[in-house]
Amino acid sequence: MSKTMEPGKLTQILNEYFSYIAQAGQIYSGHVDKYIGDCVMLVFGVPEQTEHHTFQAISYALLIQRLITTLNIQREKAGQPIINFHIAVNSST
Repeated sequence: MSKTMEPGKLTQILNEYFSYIAQAGQIYSGHVDKYIGDCVMLVFGVPEQTEHHTFQAISYALLIQRLITTLNIQREKAGQPIINFHIAVNSST
């Protein structure tokens, strides 16, 4: 998309998606650690440790899949470009 879209428009789309992603993270006690280009990294179980952080992270990933699907359906109906996301979950436990 970055090759065919104005940088400002692409930034606007990413900011829209990122705002939903960050807000959804709060539902499962996730915190945005950083934004890296078109990537968002959230952490779970910090700063307060919880024994359920792995469950929270996986539940969050499933929520994001549903949320992005819904957003993309709405954008497609409006003739707007959709964004494809990849989600990874990592745990040290």
